[in-house]
Amino acid sequence: MIKLLFLLCLPLLLFLKCKCMIDIEWKGKNIQFTIVVKIAGVHVKRYMIPVELAPEPEYKINRKPKKLTKSDLQKLKLQLNKIKEKVVRLNSWLKKTLQGFSIESLYLTAGVGTNSPDLSALLNGGIGLIQALIVQQLSRYIRLTSPPKLMIKPVFSRSQLTVVCHCIISVSIAHLIKAGVMLLIRRMANYKRTGSDLLGASN
Repeated sequence: MIKLLFLLCLPLLLFLKCKCMIDIEWKGKNIQFTIVVKIAGVHVKRYMIPVELAPEPEYKINRKPKKLTKSDLQKLKLQLNKIKEKVVRLNSWLKKTLQGFSIESLYLTAGVGTNSPDLSALLNGGIGLIQALIVQQLSRYIRLTSPPKLMIKPVFSRSQLTVVCHCIISVSIAHLIKAGVMLLIRRMANYKRTGSDLLGASN
């Protein structure tokens, strides 16, 4: 009886929406990430990730510079080729996967303050261009169901960068399962191709 009910409810479960609410608050050296995951309106998981930026990086003055040998350059080139190959192979999968996602709400406000009013005006103008560029790139891969709200709030009281972002992303459970299956098929095909190449090289 339970198995029958599960089989009857399975098609409904596949078309349930999974929503991810992302909040980012950046003030000075402190960054707070909050991620809330909901399925069919039910709270599933909440993540809070605080990040504190270091004021100044530590440098080792007495450290001797290491000379790169020909072997080191070959290893570096091999690693870069492997990374490039993986990125190219996952590029089409990633684009198709992102097509199933949609951004229901996007609110982004940012501002910066310095001791110079002219420099502050110039930087805040640059922030506006960056905001527009971010939305333009997002809309190329993910569908926006509502117009994004972009604001610039300059900081007048102190020298500080502030960024506040609220975003709601939704996707169906069926699309996530499909993307996972397609990724698994790609990995298996890649594994077989690598194995056949090694076998041919050994012969």
